Amino acid sequence: FFFSSRRRHTRCREVSWARRCVQETGISQGLIRCSIYVSIALVIIIGAVSAAFFFKLAYSNFAANAHSQAFFVIIALAIVITMGAVAIIGLVGMNKQNPSLLIAYAIIISILFFGFWGIFAYMKTGKEALYNQFNNLCLQGKSSGFLGELQKAYPPNLASTFCSSSCPCKATKANFPATADYSSGDFKPTGATMVTQCPKNPFQGTDVKETILAFMGLLEEEFQCSGLCTKEKWYYFSDVSKGQPKYKCQDRLLEYIDKRYSFIYGVIIASSVICFLGAIASILFVCYDESLSLIHISEPTRPLYISYAVFCLKKK
Repeated sequence: FFFSSRRRHTRCREVSWARRCVQETGISQGLIRCSIYVSIALVIIIGAVSAAFFFKLAYSNFAANAHSQAFFVIIALAIVITMGAVAIIGLVGMNKQNPSLLIAYAIIISILFFGFWGIFAYMKTGKEALYNQFNNLCLQGKSSGFLGELQKAYPPNLASTFCSSSCPCKATKANFPATADYSSGDFKPTGATMVTQCPKNPFQGTDVKETILAFMGLLEEEFQCSGLCTKEKWYYFSDVSKGQPKYKCQDRLLEYIDKRYSFIYGVIIASSVICFLGAIASILFVCYDESLSLIHISEPTRPLYISYAVFCLKKK
């Protein structure tokens, strides 16, 4: 009886706190319900967008082989299953008004809240590291990791190899300005459209990976750039007949990263706020119920400093 009385007292005190919190702030139970449903919708949207992103990666040039493709597909399916299960827990908990499910939902989206801020910190650190790598590559001429691999795609003899007598390119002089840089170009209708089609492929027998060459082709197509730290004469990994490259890839990459990171930062912050509000709303909904009232059904056990009384919840 001693422990059971204390449990009842604690439970009633929680309900009383929740009721006072809601009443003093003027928040209606309808607004609490709405907040929970909004957080559930956000979980579904995040799951769908994240899964679509990894499915897109699985069927793009970034998936270099069947193993990479299977890896991205597994991640996408795991996201769908996990986020779908979280949304179902929230919906069933709301429809059945099941406290256990709602508390579980609150705990899960609280974990998501901290996860979003972890992703934010990780991406911010990654962005700074990428900027430092570009500075090391373009200012000091040295870099490692992914950018170091990209730099290998531009050996010093590449400009003199492509669109030359040893490897004529399939383009016309009309596509290039009449300057000394381009007047010596060797153009033929049957020539190569990219450097990897040359009779002597400059990358054959080297440690430059096919995925790196494919990635450089994507950069040239997407950003109209050629070369990392300096603008190159030709498009080497996409159709050379497009004409003169407009940019160096470093500038376009950093501009792209700035825009995408700013957008992602905003999405992460907004999503984390909604998750936080959804978790709080779930807890309030469990503790606060307008159909219950707190009643006192016994007197204190003794007139001392420490005494116990029995409280109970009664349907109105």
